[in-house]
Amino acid sequence: PEDVDCLISRSEALASLGRPGEALAAAQQAIAIDPDASNAHAAAGWVYLSQFRRGPALPFFREATRLDPESNWA
Repeated sequence: PEDVDCLISRSEALASLGRPGEALAAAQQAIAIDPDASNAHAAAGWVYLSQFRRGPALPFFREATRLDPESNWA
């Protein structure tokens, strides 16, 4: 439950299964564990985008690209 990469994978899987609330919770848990993990911020952004919610997604993508400007995922 405290492995950031596993939480991000969990977030992606839950989003794919149409469970955005749980997906966002997993991404936010990853961010809480490692606030400098750009992929955790990007995961949260993708959860919001999967719901067509661009506004809430934008701050997560901004933070992800600030942390890792070379990130293709963000």
